[in-house]
Amino acid sequence: MYKSKVMERKARFFLNASGIFSPEQQRTLLSISGSAEELLNNEAPFRESGIDQRTDYLKTIERLESEKLYENLLSRGVKFLLEEDEAYPASLTFVDTPPHLLYVKGQLPPAGVCGISMIGTRHPTQYGRKVARGFATRLVEGGLTVISGCARGIDSEALWGAIEGGGQVVGVLGTGIEEVYPKENEKLFQSILSKGALISEFPPGAKPLKHHFPWRNRLISGWGLGLLVVEATVRSGTAGTVRWALDQGKDVFAIPGPINSEASRGCHKMIREGAHLVEFPQEIIDIFSEELKDREKPDEPEKGVLDPEEDELGLIREPRSIDELMEISGLTYEDLVSKLNRKVVERSAQRHAGGRFSLKGDVF
Repeated sequence: MYKSKVMERKARFFLNASGIFSPEQQRTLLSISGSAEELLNNEAPFRESGIDQRTDYLKTIERLESEKLYENLLSRGVKFLLEEDEAYPASLTFVDTPPHLLYVKGQLPPAGVCGISMIGTRHPTQYGRKVARGFATRLVEGGLTVISGCARGIDSEALWGAIEGGGQVVGVLGTGIEEVYPKENEKLFQSILSKGALISEFPPGAKPLKHHFPWRNRLISGWGLGLLVVEATVRSGTAGTVRWALDQGKDVFAIPGPINSEASRGCHKMIREGAHLVEFPQEIIDIFSEELKDREKPDEPEKGVLDPEEDELGLIREPRSIDELMEISGLTYEDLVSKLNRKVVERSAQRHAGGRFSLKGDVF
C-alpha cells in the first residue's frame, strides 16, 4: 500500500511526464520499486534494472516542479488515473504494457459500461462516412459506448455519430492530453468532453509523432468488447489495430463495401480471413446482448465460492500465470484470453504484473 495515494499519483506523473523512460522501462522500474514514490528516494531500482538515468530523472523532476505543470493540469480539469484506481478501465489491463497512468479530460463512462471500438481509413468515401455515423448512432442507442482514435476520417465520423445519438464516447489520443490533432477536430474534441472523455498515456505536450499512433491503437482495441472496421485499404494502419484486437481475444467486425472501391478491400480481406461480416448495427448489439443486459448489475459470486467457469479457468485468490491457467483449464491461448478478458471487464477477476490473473478479492 502506498504511503499516500496523492503523492503516488504525482510521482507517477513525474515518471511519465519526464519523457526519459519508455513505457516498458517505466513498468520495469515500478515492478522493482513497488511505487513511483519509492523511485524518488531510492537508487536501487535503477541499479537493479540497468536503467542508469536517475540523475537526469531527478533534474527533470526539479524542472517540472518549478513549472508547476502537475498543478496547472489539475486546474485545467485534467485527471490522473492510476492503474490501481477503481475507475481505471478493467479491459485495459489486458493490453500489452498497460499504462500505469492515464491522463483524462471529461468524464469516463462508469465501470462496467460496454464499449465498441470503431476505426477505419482517414480517407473515407461518402459511403463510409454515412455508414460510420449511422452505425455509431444506432450502437449507442443500443447501449454501447463508442471508443475511437479522434483521427480524421472514419474515427471522427464514428464519434460524431455517437454524439448525435446521445451516447457516451471515449476519444483515445496519440498526443498529449491537451493537444488538438488534427486541428480541424477542435469542435469535435469539445463535443466529446460534453458526452464522454478524452484520454492519453503520452506526456503533456507530446506531439503527433508517427510511432505514437500504432502504440495508441492497442488501447482503442483493448477498451471495447469488440472492434468494428468500417472502411480500410489493404495496406492501412487499421490492420495493426486488428492484430492488437485478435491478440487481446476480441471479436472483429467488418462492414462490406462496393467491390470497385479501394477503401473496401481491407474490410473484404478481413472478412475472408474470419472477421464477422456485419450489415446492420443490431447484429453487433445482439452479439453483446448478455453483457448489455448485465452491465448495471453484474453477477457477483459469493465470497469464497467459485462459479463453474472460474473452476474451469483455474482462477483462485492467488495470481496464476497464463501458462498455469492453460494447463489447468485445457483451453487454447485464444479461448483462455477471451474468457479472462470478460472476467476482468465484469470485475470478477483481475490482472496482476507479469500477465498473471486471480479472482477479484480484497487481498490483492
